[in-house]
Formats: sequence, structure tokens, C-alpha cells
Amino acid sequence: MVVVSRVMVLREEIIPIFVRNNYLYINMNRGVDNLGPGYIYRYDLSVGSLTAVTNIPRYAAWQGVVDYVGGRVVRVGQFSDPLKAGVVVFDPSRDSVAMVYHPNTADINEFIGVAYDHKNRRFIVGERQYSDDAVKTGSSWPNGGGLWIIPYESLLDPTKWSRVYEFPNNPEVTSVAVFKDYVYVSLWRAGQLTKVSRAGIGDLTSWVDVRSGLNPNVRPYVDAEDNLIAMGYNIPDNFGGKFRVEWSSDGSTWDYVDVTPSSTDSDMLMNVKVVGKYIVVGVGKQPSWRSDLFLVDTSTKSVYTIQTNLVGSINNKPFFYDGSKNLYIGSVNYNDAENAAIYSMVFDGTRVLSLSVSSTVTAGQTVDLVATLTDGANPVPNAVVEFYVVDSVELYSAAGTLIGTATTDSTGKASVRYTVPSNAVGTMMFAAIYKG
Repeated sequence: MVVVSRVMVLREEIIPIFVRNNYLYINMNRGVDNLGPGYIYRYDLSVGSLTAVTNIPRYAAWQGVVDYVGGRVVRVGQFSDPLKAGVVVFDPSRDSVAMVYHPNTADINEFIGVAYDHKNRRFIVGERQYSDDAVKTGSSWPNGGGLWIIPYESLLDPTKWSRVYEFPNNPEVTSVAVFKDYVYVSLWRAGQLTKVSRAGIGDLTSWVDVRSGLNPNVRPYVDAEDNLIAMGYNIPDNFGGKFRVEWSSDGSTWDYVDVTPSSTDSDMLMNVKVVGKYIVVGVGKQPSWRSDLFLVDTSTKSVYTIQTNLVGSINNKPFFYDGSKNLYIGSVNYNDAENAAIYSMVFDGTRVLSLSVSSTVTAGQTVDLVATLTDGANPVPNAVVEFYVVDSVELYSAAGTLIGTATTDSTGKASVRYTVPSNAVGTMMFAAIYKG
């Protein structure tokens, strides 16, 4: 079903963030000592060469989203000296970086979890207090555990950012997911608190626990695409064995399976990544700095053990899916005798979907969007294809506004007709998605 291979190795903390023109872009954080620079690298997948695009003093950015509409990669984390919570925007077409931090934050407010709310054109960002000795000096919010709203249009203007909520007990907001009309967060405080909560997308101050009383030695995570949300966690009586993966297509009815790691450790992480009908599960283990990798087929509730004892701990959702066959996975390794690694998980399907537009798109014009689905050289009939106007950031997670659906004919083609709004300006992007 899938093949996993090691792509490359670097020290300590490496995260794949984008692929363009056969280059894999990599975020490398500042490392265990918190003092050195962080880097964005460009790795040539053809010849294996590595080039530093930039280095940023004391930089760490664990999570982010790809803004396909804006042609940029948005990462959240912290940098500067003293450390401040901030945003880094990377433009891979120019290898350029813009970054800004909030002046009234400190180490206690490090940004970690992030999701894009395309309905309201805003980033929803969570904080973490990584340790009890996190520096609070200079922060207007010295408790940590906050949730922020960063408007899309004001991404690089921290005066427009707003801290809208502070979770009780100052947990780490390990991940954020937007699904249907709700925002989900996974919350963790080492040895004390682990749960998944949600709030209505219009009121991020009223939170309800979805799952609570979870094992505080295992960090939980959530992830979502348009039609599926998943969460990974551990229940207390199963710490020595199975870990749970749950998913839902509506946020009300949930299915689950349990996965069994090859070993356990004192600090563990249940990373999940939704890819169509599949959930990729990365169980990170520290301080052994090892991981196990599983694949869940939600249509059959089947669990596949893909790899055990991978070198490096899979931490904080270090996934990048290229929208085709390749899912890149980063890791962390603080063992001086070893390097961290980036892995490629290749789905072995042979189906390819292409999209064409009947003519140049201008305001007020009606165009035909034609998708063609093939399996090798053969057309695939009777497959449902969804067509979107891409007004979102995450092209493969929340495609934007659904134009319509169509079923492929005997030649593998499906089409819909679309009239461009008369007031449309700038670049318009379309997407076709087949979820087979």
C-alpha cells in the first residue's frame, strides 16, 4: 500500500514544509540548547544536495500551513533575543523570508498549534509553555496557554493580532483543527492534563471537552480535511499497550481503532494526519528518539503497521503532503550520536487526476472546468470528482468553495460549468479532487 524511505538527515529538529520544482524545503529549528540559529533549507530531491536559504537567530517554528493562493509558507513559533512569539512567512518562488514577532510576548507564549479558518480568513494559533521555567519577563500574558486570532490580511502586522482566550491550567495547545463549524484543540500539560476540546467557530471563548481524562504522559493531536477529522490520544489504562485513533465525518458520530506501538517511553506523542480516507499515525517516543508509523483506512477500519523503530521522534505534526503520492515526515533527535531524519511515505496508487480550463478566465465569463482521471494509460469511469474555487490556504485540506460535482464518463472525463463573478480581480485558482 505504501513505501517508506529515508530522504535525508540533519541534526536535532527538522520539518518538511513544502515541495517545489523537485526541491524539498526544510525547516530546522534552533535545537536543544535554544541558542543557535534556525534554518530554512532547500534540498534537491534529484541529486541530494542541501542549500541553506536563510538562517534566523534563535528560530523555532514547529507548525504551519501552506498558503497556495498567496504562494507562501506560513510558520508559527518563536525567535528573537529575548524569545518572542512570532510568524515567519517564506516565499519559495524567491527564497525570501519575512518575519515578525509580537513585542508583548515572551518564551511563555511560544506559538505551536495552528490552523487556517478559510470562512473567516484568519489563522487560529495556540501557545505552549514548554517547561515550568519558561521566561515570563516582558509578557503581557505570563500564564501561557492562550489562543490567538491572526487575520490573513494582517499576517505581518502584530498590532492586528488578538489573544482571544486563555485555557485554564495553562496547557500547551499542541494542535488546532477547523472542521465544519467548529474549532478543535488538543491540550496537554505534562503529567497533569490531556484532553481535546472544541468551540463554535463564531465564539472561541466557550469550550466543551470532546475527550478528557486522557493519559497526561502522551501528547494528543487533532487534524482535519474538509470531510474528515481525526484525533490521536492514549487512555490511562492503556498506557502500556494500545493507543487510540478516532475519526468523524460530521463531528457527532465517531469511529475508532487502536494501534499498538512496538515499545513505550516516558514522553510520547500521538500525531495524526488526514489524507483523504486515510489517517497517518506517527507515534513519537522520547528520550529514546524513536517512532512507529501506522496507516488507518477509515473506510474499512483497518490498521496497517508501516514501520517500527524509525530513528527520530515524530513530534508536533511534522507532515507535508504534496497532494499526489508523497507524504514527507520530519523528526527530532537529541541523541548526539545520531541525526534526525526526514522520511517519505509514498502511496503506491497509480491514478492521476488532471484539470483544464476551457479558456482564459476573466470577470463575468463562463468557463468549463474539465477533469481527467486515469489509471496508468487507462481512463477511470464512474468516479466522482469535486470542483472548487480555491479561496482557502490549505489546498489539500480545505479546498475552498465547492462549485459542484460530476462523474467521469467512459473517457475518464468529468466537467462542470462556472461563471466567474463580475467583480472578480486578481488570480483565480481552481482545484479538482478525487477521493478514491
